[in-house]
Order: sequence, then C-alpha cells, then structure tokens
Amino acid sequence: MIGKIDFGDQPIIADIYHHRKSTWTIHLDSNGTVFNFVKTFKVKVDALRKSDYNNRGLAKSYLEAYQEAIADYNEAIQIDSKFEDAYFNRGSAKYDLHDDRGALADINKAIELNQHKSDFYVCRGCVKYALKDYKGATIDYSKAIALDPDNAMAYNHRGIARIMMGLKDSGCMDLSKAGELGYKNAYEEIKQYCE
Repeated sequence: MIGKIDFGDQPIIADIYHHRKSTWTIHLDSNGTVFNFVKTFKVKVDALRKSDYNNRGLAKSYLEAYQEAIADYNEAIQIDSKFEDAYFNRGSAKYDLHDDRGALADINKAIELNQHKSDFYVCRGCVKYALKDYKGATIDYSKAIALDPDNAMAYNHRGIARIMMGLKDSGCMDLSKAGELGYKNAYEEIKQYCE
C-alpha cells in the first residue's frame, strides 16, 4: 500500500521542500505502520535543524549578540547532545562574555566529544590563559600543534604563555615560528617580549 505523508505542523526546513518538490510517498505494511523511512527523514531534518541553529548562532556571535547566539547553540544541543561544534561555539560565546568557567565547561565537552580538532585546544588554551593557568594553556596549545603543525595561532599563543611562565627563550622561538607561518601579530609580540 502506498500512502502520502502529511507533515502537518512539523518544523520542516524550506530546503527540503525545495529539493523534494515531488510528493513524498511511503510504503505502509498491512497494519498501516510506516517503514523506517520516516525515522530516517526525521534524523535528516534534525541534522539540518541543529546546523541551522548552530549557523544562526555563529551569525549572531559575529554580530556580538552573544546571549542570542547562546540561545541558538542551546537549541542545537537540545536536538543533538553530541554536537561538538555547538558546544565549542557556545563556549566561545561565553568566553566573549567573560564567562570563563562556563566557556571552559563547554569547550571541555566539545573536546570530550571530538579530541581531534586543533581549534578546540587553541580556544581552551585561551580560556585557561584568561584564568592565568599558563601551564594548562601551554599544554593545550602544544596539543593543537601536535594535531596541526602549521597552526600559527597556537604557536603564537603558546609563545606568550611560555613567556608568562618565565620561559622567554622557548616563548620567543614559538613567536618566531608563528611569524614564519604567517601570523602577522607575532612580530609585534616579538618586539614587545623578546627584544
């Protein structure tokens, strides 16, 4: 038996209708039970919805509307509690609001969910630096460099953290490496800390 899906008032993304202009049909068994197509469809809709909330949050963060951005990241996380980018972005927004402890908790969760993104470690290093945990920041910047040896920002930030710990020589070497990799602010930092 073939039936038509009535989506009613379910929150369906406009793109889905744009890409699927034909009528959705599904097979029903003799009891009228819908096959797994609907579940698959709902998973795809939720994936789009979480990304939409996350992307809108990014736009709001760009506009410095951090509280509104956090609300969107919360929605994305409510849809998918394992969406590491939403935790990371929410943590970044909290950092911009000077909620360093809240930022640290969210970025820790993002790293727990995905330990292979160097940007997560750079951001957590920045939070730890703000909390004056220079050693912890240095460890995170080093992890970011291990994941991405060309991460100029990680070298720059690790250099400054090392200098704050009294390790001027190794800090200045990191700043120099950051400059070689194209991080222009590194040369200003070298003038300030190394000359």
